[in-house]
Amino acid sequence: MSQFEKRIAIALNPTDAISIKAALVEYHQRLQDGSAFRFIGKLLFNIEFVHSDDRPLTLADAGANQALVERAINTCRPDEPEAYQSEPILFAAALNFAELMPELLQVAEAMVNFARQRNDDGDLRLDDDNYFGLEALFMLALTDVNHCHYLASFLTPYWNTESFSWAPETLSHLVNEFGWQRPLIKAYLYCDSAHMRRFFYQGRDGDETAADLLSHLLQHQEDYQWFKAQLLERLLARPVLAYPMESLTKAEVILGFFYSLGEWPVADAELAYYKEDDEWQDAVQALLIFGQTVEAEALAIRDRITELQPGEPVEVVAQAWRHLESRYAAWPRDESPEDDWDDDADDETDFTAAESQALNDLRSAIRPNWDRLTRKTNLDEIAANLPSPVSRWLYEDWHYPLSSFVSYRLKHHTLDEDDTEALLDWLNEYFIDESLEYIKDDYVDDDHEQCERLFAWLALVSREEDFDEMVSIARDVFYQDGGTRGSQISTKQPAYALLWRHDGYQRGVLSLFWLLGCEQIHPESNLAILARRQWQLLLALAPQRVISRVCYYYGNYAHYAAIDDESVEYQVYEQLAQLGVPEAHLQAFQLLVDQRVAGYRPAHPRFWQRYLANIEHFATADEHATGMLVRQQWLQRQALEQALPYCTETAVLQFYADTQLAYPESELPIQALFERALWRSLHDSFADSTAQQLYDKLLAYLHSGEGLEALTPQALELPELRGWKPYVEDYRIGPADFVWLLPAEQAVRLVQFFCQQGERGLRFLLVPPAEAAFIHHLIRSGELTMAERWQHAEVGHNRISDPDVGLPFLAAKDNWALNWLDQRGIDTASLVYYAVTQGRDCEAFVGKLVSEQRLPKMDSHLKRKDRAKLLQMLATAQQQAENNNESAAVPNSVFSRFFNDSSIAVKSLAKKLFTKD
Repeated sequence: MSQFEKRIAIALNPTDAISIKAALVEYHQRLQDGSAFRFIGKLLFNIEFVHSDDRPLTLADAGANQALVERAINTCRPDEPEAYQSEPILFAAALNFAELMPELLQVAEAMVNFARQRNDDGDLRLDDDNYFGLEALFMLALTDVNHCHYLASFLTPYWNTESFSWAPETLSHLVNEFGWQRPLIKAYLYCDSAHMRRFFYQGRDGDETAADLLSHLLQHQEDYQWFKAQLLERLLARPVLAYPMESLTKAEVILGFFYSLGEWPVADAELAYYKEDDEWQDAVQALLIFGQTVEAEALAIRDRITELQPGEPVEVVAQAWRHLESRYAAWPRDESPEDDWDDDADDETDFTAAESQALNDLRSAIRPNWDRLTRKTNLDEIAANLPSPVSRWLYEDWHYPLSSFVSYRLKHHTLDEDDTEALLDWLNEYFIDESLEYIKDDYVDDDHEQCERLFAWLALVSREEDFDEMVSIARDVFYQDGGTRGSQISTKQPAYALLWRHDGYQRGVLSLFWLLGCEQIHPESNLAILARRQWQLLLALAPQRVISRVCYYYGNYAHYAAIDDESVEYQVYEQLAQLGVPEAHLQAFQLLVDQRVAGYRPAHPRFWQRYLANIEHFATADEHATGMLVRQQWLQRQALEQALPYCTETAVLQFYADTQLAYPESELPIQALFERALWRSLHDSFADSTAQQLYDKLLAYLHSGEGLEALTPQALELPELRGWKPYVEDYRIGPADFVWLLPAEQAVRLVQFFCQQGERGLRFLLVPPAEAAFIHHLIRSGELTMAERWQHAEVGHNRISDPDVGLPFLAAKDNWALNWLDQRGIDTASLVYYAVTQGRDCEAFVGKLVSEQRLPKMDSHLKRKDRAKLLQMLATAQQQAENNNESAAVPNSVFSRFFNDSSIAVKSLAKKLFTKD
């Protein structure tokens, strides 16, 4: 059975209005109560409409509307158009009967209500490629322009327009069909997302697909006045759907409808491209439309809404997003298979209920596109309930991942001779071929001229090859794709897709680990030889990844491969060493696991204690020592330094930062790491020649302090420099992460360079290295000890999970960082910009600048909404001064400048906050 199979059949006669009406009534009811869907991790449409003659509906059943339904399907389905067509056929057939329009509109309204309750296109699917309701609402719109708003409302904000853009692109078909008639303007107003509304006239990539609404309104003032009246009516009747975790003011919601009208004549072409940019929005607000600024028009609508419905919101969070833990509570999980690879499982009826459940649990556990195996998978419990002997179930179509369970049983369980022989026979017959087939299917370039040679060596004992040459070929053949991390995890470690996607080939790695540790398998057997080749190849390609795949199974913490039981940890590491994992890689892996688990979980104290001991062991190693033990200590440090470039860069940098804090005199490769991070960041962002020029000039400036003026975007004629992200992203470090580690003069020069790049200049204060720097400051100042940092109530792991602890920590970090930079002469306007736009609770810092009469004029730096926020911060400082019976903290000269602001909203707020009654 396909995972998309529909379990509910609604029969109808497509030529009989009464029969169609009954089907529509039942469909409407199921949309209302949710029974039209089943849950398989996401919701799946679960209804198939069938002919009352007990056959599938065909396009011919649409009767006179066959051409209409074909057009809808061709427009709405670029992939798999033939699948699950019964719903659009039902609608097309119903449209043949004018008397069924009330029922059709009831169903359309129910479709819209369901989509708005979910606000997630993943819950509206027919299958992997198509959506329920889309063709039906498109046909309804094509037959009557007055019904276009149903389709526009159905297309909710949380929609994957990158992969499924053809759904919202149906909107431009309606514009081209009808032009901007008033019913289509209404459809625009009932579309909740500015991003989605642009699909009325643009494609996914911004290409023009129809005339925009702005150009129409500018030519038809009467329609513009109608537009404003309808926007007011719409917001009074139905709030827009908010994006989860995002809150907008009434004015921002209303302005969104203006921003998305079309191509506003903004002078700066670069601003026009980034339509969500604050600077672009400020520019649009200042534009005139029929004699009034856009801002004034939006605020007039806001004020009218506030007058008519005081206290009522104009945006709401969809029902499904209000309680994420229970968003699918109304639908029990469908436990049927989610893919076809085990569809041929035995349907024998002689299994007990417990045995059948164990087989289902086993299928779920070994499925390779599920999450990684852990000890919580309960392989022992599954094994205890499986049918006996194993031959009753072993030779089903299990595919390669069963090898992980088979190897586990051979390694960990005492079995009788027959079961042992059956499991060994299965491994010999299937494991090598099945695992290599799994790898070749998706993870290698099988067109590569050397691919067959590599896989022949992995599959045939008789095929002798040079191991280093096979590793070199594998590096070329295996796809490199780490998702958002790109093709490279760290300096020396490519992101091989095999070891990254799905379970990261964990079931394969565990199979090899357990298989090669089985006493029942002779080390010189064909199975052992080929398993050892595969293991050694993977180890050569990605040693840290192989270690993590194994240790994660034995770990006690979600997302961390840290093992509480010291004896288990020792046994696992010992076997890994016996299988050829270098000691330095085991030490590097253990060092960084200790660091991570100590910082994010209330882990056993031995993890942070061992981490600190290893820092000491590393930092106190002496290159010139002559004793045997101390010489060994130095060699271990050298080996560890060779292994660390294979590890996650953020963890490595944190290790060096902790070492520098505890042992300031220790020689560390921080300068070399910085220059490498700078080089890579520039080359990832700019053309090679440009990157090289920037790299050379920037290093020269950092060392000499001269040439800062020549490194502005204007001087370099490189406006893209403003968009450069020089800080940590997807676990890869950037040059900004070294601000806290470089010598003081270089650090200040680096920040000065960043401040020249515009609004992103101080964004590095938002990323984790800044938090670590703040903690290090507390340790250096004596407020905290290194041993306390992980368990401390305010800066330890509690801040990760408890917002009441975490948010004050972030505020303290921001205020410390701003003062640290201020003391070193960093541009005050840049500091205030960060404090207002990105900082958390930075009123104290702004108040300090005011009291010292150093608050700069920020009109050219801050957008309208940010100037309003600065006003609020100043008002807070003023109120605090008055509460403390102090003289006015905010001089008149500071807040009076806002009375002449270009923004109506800012001027109004200034008068409200600072005008005495």
